[in-house]
Amino acid sequence: MATTQSQSGSEDDATLGVSALVIALAVIFVALRFYTRIFTRQGLQWDDWLILVAVVTTLVTIALLLWGNAVEPNGLYVSENTDPDYVYTAQDVFYLKLAFCTSVLYFTIAGATKLGILCMYYRIFHVSLAFRYQLFLSAGLIVGWWFGYTVATLTNCTP
Repeated sequence: MATTQSQSGSEDDATLGVSALVIALAVIFVALRFYTRIFTRQGLQWDDWLILVAVVTTLVTIALLLWGNAVEPNGLYVSENTDPDYVYTAQDVFYLKLAFCTSVLYFTIAGATKLGILCMYYRIFHVSLAFRYQLFLSAGLIVGWWFGYTVATLTNCTP
């Protein structure tokens, strides 16, 4: 029994370690991207700013998740609880509010990243008129996806 618990703990530590490494690399690469764009005097474009929005929103989301887990370490259990007789504590409610905020922010992160990639494609491959129209159509679909899922998530919560 103790072996299973230690394996679960080590898996959690490994997941946290890999997540921290990936996020640190993302911040470093975005900083290097801004440095090279400014240093080479190419100027910053829409794709740079959208990627920056995605990274900053990711950092805010991580801070909210860590805050929620510090307040309520058993928050995941609370968020999956289906017992109608369960009495929610103040920490449970706070954790659920933070989890709700992070679920809304997720779509901003994903949408900004996708739009940033499309803007980079536009900057690099804007020669073909047909390709530009496809990029604009894709960008419209992404904005619609972001708006639809954000509204759906915001209206999903029934107190």
